[in-house]
Amino acid sequence: MDINEKMELLIQETTLLRKEVGQLKDALTKQNCKIVRLIKDQCNVAKQQEKIEQARRSPDPVHRAQLDIFPIKTQDDLESAEINIKEDNRREYIALAKALLMPGSFKKNLHKILGIDIIVDYNVDGRHNKKRILDYPNLLDVLYQATTKEGWNYKYFLDDLRLGFKCAKNKQFKLNWTQKQKHIDEPIIKIEEVLIPYDD
Repeated sequence: MDINEKMELLIQETTLLRKEVGQLKDALTKQNCKIVRLIKDQCNVAKQQEKIEQARRSPDPVHRAQLDIFPIKTQDDLESAEINIKEDNRREYIALAKALLMPGSFKKNLHKILGIDIIVDYNVDGRHNKKRILDYPNLLDVLYQATTKEGWNYKYFLDDLRLGFKCAKNKQFKLNWTQKQKHIDEPIIKIEEVLIPYDD
C-alpha cells in the first residue's frame, strides 16, 4: 500500500467519522429538546401544585370548596361536581386533577379522583348493570385535559380510564377478600371464654 492509497483511506475514514459525528449531534439536539420540554412540563406542574396549595390555605370558602372536590365520594358529590365545573373555573379543576394524577395515571391514581363507592358503582360505558361515567361530560373533559400528552386522543383516554376502573375495582375486591379471610381464619370461640375461672 503506497502513500496515496493510505491518504485516500484516511480521507474516507475522516469523512465517515464526520458524518457519524453530525448524526450524533442531530440525535443529541433532538434529545435535548425533549429533555427541555419535559423539564418545562415538570416546572409547570410544580407551579400548578404550588398554586393549589396556596389556594387551599386561602380563606375564601368558595375557592376552598372547589379545591376539596376530589376525591368524589358519593353520587351527590359527583352530580354537584358536574354542575360546578364551568368554563371560568375549568382550568383550576384541570390543574388540580393533573396534580393528583401526575405521578402515574388512572391505573394507580383513580382513587384520588373518585371514591371507592363511585368506582364500584360505575364504569365508563354503563355496562353490566353499572352506572355510566360518560353521563358526566364536564368531569370527563377535566380529566381528559389533565391527562393530555403527546399522541393522546379521546379514545386512548377512555381506554386508560377503563383500565383505571378495572385496577381500582380489583384492588378493592382483593382487599375485601383478604379481610374476609382474616375473619375466617380467626377462631370463633376463644379459649378464655371456654375456661371457667376457679373460685374458692
